[in-house]
Amino acid sequence: MSGKLLFARHRLETKTEAELTSTPKKYKCKTCGTIYDSKEDAMVCINTHKATAPVKTALATFEYRWTESGLEAKRDLLYAYKSQRHPAIMIGGTGGGKSVAIRAIAEDESTNFTAMNAHPGMDVSDMIGRWTPSPVINNVGDSVGVTVEWRDAALTRQIRNGGIFGLEEITRAPQDSLPRFFGVMDDGFRYMNLLEADGRDVDVHSDFWMVATANPTGSNYYTTKLDEALRRRFAFVEIKGILADEPAMLRDVFGTKPGADLIVDKIMRFVEDLRGRTELDAAINTAEVRAIAKFMHYGGAPPKKAVEMVVAHHYEKTEGIKEVANAHF
Repeated sequence: MSGKLLFARHRLETKTEAELTSTPKKYKCKTCGTIYDSKEDAMVCINTHKATAPVKTALATFEYRWTESGLEAKRDLLYAYKSQRHPAIMIGGTGGGKSVAIRAIAEDESTNFTAMNAHPGMDVSDMIGRWTPSPVINNVGDSVGVTVEWRDAALTRQIRNGGIFGLEEITRAPQDSLPRFFGVMDDGFRYMNLLEADGRDVDVHSDFWMVATANPTGSNYYTTKLDEALRRRFAFVEIKGILADEPAMLRDVFGTKPGADLIVDKIMRFVEDLRGRTELDAAINTAEVRAIAKFMHYGGAPPKKAVEMVVAHHYEKTEGIKEVANAHF
């Protein structure tokens, strides 16, 4: 054996001896602190934490900010909620924050919430429920036929289980469907009959609350007049101004970006100018205002391009809106 090979073998044996007599290496998961003997086990633990961790996105940092009008609307809603869940309806333009105010009450009161958007083509079964075909499965997992069973829709589920049911834009709903709400909105004795399901009764949960939103009649909104009998059952919450503190929400988007205050100021000047131009009939809403900021900050879009993409084509006077944007950006 050559001297070089003998030396290499001696080094290997010496290293092996040292490893056997020293303390075995440990591996620690930095997330939970658990110590493992093998690197593989530690990596399994680390990857498990990664898989179950909440995804951090720009949306996760979104926080709705309220103006005094917004806080007043929330207070008015709470009056109705605390008054033995008296039905309430919010009247105001599209995108003014009505739905957000209702969701805020649900969150503050830790109650369940679901909502539907009314439209002229909707059927009452979309809210109440319907008979639905269902396969019959035997004890070995084979389909041996079909049966028909009743399935509750969103309104009926809330009536049974409690929580808030929000009907968005109720004045767009077909008029013949509205009388179905009378029983669940009665004061003192609330009831519901499933006429479509053999007339069976449904117990109205004490925590059930009916809330609707509506656009003002006219003003280019596709609405119908609210049934008089239904109108009398509602407490009205009138939207008296913008509910959202839009400048604060824009500052949340831009954060500490250099020149953020100047950018926010420019956007708000454009928004206020656009809202003041009645000839353009462009009632830009809070969602559109925030969308401009998102496209600029996260998407890197120039201001005029952001306005074109998320505002201008929403309204008939598209070119007029673009001209206002050109004047401000």
